[in-house]
Formats: sequence, C-alpha cells, structure tokens
Amino acid sequence: MISYTSSLISYKCAEERLINATSLLPSPNITSLNCRGLLEKHLQSPPPTTPPAPIVSQFLSTLSTLTSLPGLSTCLLLSSPTRLLHSRPTPFTPPKRSLIGTLSTFDCALLRDRSSPESRFSLLLSDEGDRKKGKKIGRVLAEIDEEGVIYVRGMHVVEERRGEGLSTLLISFFSHFCFRTFGYYPRTTLMKKPLICLSLESLGFTADFKKFPVYLNRGERGVTTMVHENHVIDLRPQFPYTVCRAQGLSLVKERGEGARRVHVLSEFTPPEVGGGRIEERLEGEDFTLYSARIVAFISTVENARKPMFEYASKEMGGYEYENDATDGTDATDASALPFGGMSCGAFKMQQLAGGEQQRRIAAFLAEKAESEGGANK
Repeated sequence: MISYTSSLISYKCAEERLINATSLLPSPNITSLNCRGLLEKHLQSPPPTTPPAPIVSQFLSTLSTLTSLPGLSTCLLLSSPTRLLHSRPTPFTPPKRSLIGTLSTFDCALLRDRSSPESRFSLLLSDEGDRKKGKKIGRVLAEIDEEGVIYVRGMHVVEERRGEGLSTLLISFFSHFCFRTFGYYPRTTLMKKPLICLSLESLGFTADFKKFPVYLNRGERGVTTMVHENHVIDLRPQFPYTVCRAQGLSLVKERGEGARRVHVLSEFTPPEVGGGRIEERLEGEDFTLYSARIVAFISTVENARKPMFEYASKEMGGYEYENDATDGTDATDASALPFGGMSCGAFKMQQLAGGEQQRRIAAFLAEKAESEGGANK
C-alpha cells in the first residue's frame, strides 16, 4: 500500500490513476500541486531533521501535512479505488533514473543497475538542473545483499571537479541516505583507490585489513605520491603503472612532509550511527530528501525493500512490511490491511477502513460508471 502510493504519486505513467484516486481525498491537492513525487517542495517548512526519521515515516508525515489526513489513511484512500477499478493493475514500469533529493547546489538521483537491478544501484551527483546523461560530476556505486547489508562498491568524481571536497560530501550524503532509509551506515567492499580510502578514514570508517598502511602526499601537477609505511615494501605488484596512471598516483621512496597515513586494499567498517564526522560533514549543507521518490525507488530493489520497511516498522507501530504490495493488491478490503491495531493520532485507521472509506469508494465508482455510461450514449 505504501509502496504503491509512493509510485502512484511519483511516476508520470500513473498520473491518470492518481487524478481518479484523489477525488476521494477531502482536498485533492496532491494532484493540483503537480508535484510528481517532490512532496517536500510544497511544505511551508521543511521536515524536521532532529531526530532524523526513517524515510518511510517522513513520507507518511508529509502526506499527512498535505492532505490533512493521517499518512496511512491517505495511502489507503489512494490505493483502494485503483485496486477496485483494476482487478489486476498493470505494474508500474519504474524509471531507470529518479531524482531523490538536492544537496547544496547539486541534484541527487538514484540509478538502477542493468545487470543486477535486484541488488545494485548508484547515487549520482550533478549540478542543479543539469541531469543530462553524461553530465554527472560524482557517483557512488552501491550494493545490498540478501541479508539487507548495504555496501559501497566504489566511487568516482570527474577529474575537473576533484579537489573540491566532493568525495567526503558524497560519502557523507550517501551514508545519511542509508541511515534514513535502512537505519545504518554502509560498509564497503574492497577499496583499491587510495584517495577514496583517505576520504573514508577521514569520516571515521575503519579498515578491516591493515596490511597496507601507506603515506599519501600531494605532488606536482595534481599527482598524488604514495609510499608504504615500511619503505622496503614494493607497492608495484598492487599498483602497476597502468593503475597509477589512471588514478594519478606516483610511487616514491620517501613520504615527504605533510604526508597522511591511510590503509589501502581493505574493506571498511562504518562508524557508529548518529553524530560523528559523517553528520559533521553535512553541517551547514542545505539538503533535502524526496521521501516519495525514495520509497518508490527502493521498493523495486528486491533486496532493499524489506530492510527499508523493517526499519520504519519501529516507528509505525508494527506495520507488516511484507504485506505492502507495490501494485496495490494489498488494499482489496479493510480486513486485509496490516495495521496491527495501530492508531494514527486522533483519526483511527479502523474508522477510515469502515463505513467512511466504503462510502467514498462507492460514490467514486458510481460517478465513474455514470460518466462512462453517458459517454457511451
């Protein structure tokens, strides 16, 4: 239900269904705003960031603010008529790329992986308003396994934008995104690029494998010099000429003044959630997460959907995430709704799921049947 509603609001291909469904709302401003999933843009004040709520909770809270109904009530009303009108609704074809937030002067988007869409995706950073293919300035490659553990597989910043601190900004923003969506910061797979390792350690990540401590220093013409802590050890087997050339590295014999120590060729464990250098890096940065877009996107990543709702369930009174279908098929009738006895403020879901909901849906269907009958005369 929540997954389906987020898709209904976010995808262009769902606009007709959304227009029909919002006639059941007291004030159908979700349609009139023409927000296309960017709900937070239309709030008078941004959602609170302290304490940071799970992204699903933010989505429901934002829906509640815009519709003057509890968030789950809105999801129920938006998904029920669609389910009744389409016995087997055609599943949405999610876009390959979806704008999910802004960070300072940058746009942030999620991109599906063609080869492994069930477990892999990327976070893209581009200049605001310039999201054309090939125009990205930074990218984080991510993967989430069957156990729900998310990993950073790699990162890239275009050469002309290096030296601006974008590496730590990207990692911090992605870590915050993971925390808000899944409840924890990401681990990493084996990291081979020394400068990425340096960014990770500067944010509090710790190396799991400490056989290759090296010293990095800024050399001439933007080249980074590198030497093993034990100067006798030769790094050329791990960093041959082609790799050094691609990464702008130069292997030297002396570390020089101002060199920084870092572990390379290792997986990294994130710091404890909350505060710390990751959140400190984001202090002063103006950023927004579009909750509807994120819920819609993550709901279609097979390995990511379950941990997203598991984390949010703590704030949602035991909502049964496994019953939350992406095509609306869980909203057939009130008895099938997995509320777990939860009350949404003063407006209880049982009340909405009873006569009031049925009255609105019946009126909606009668009106639609009458209009279709008149059109056929």
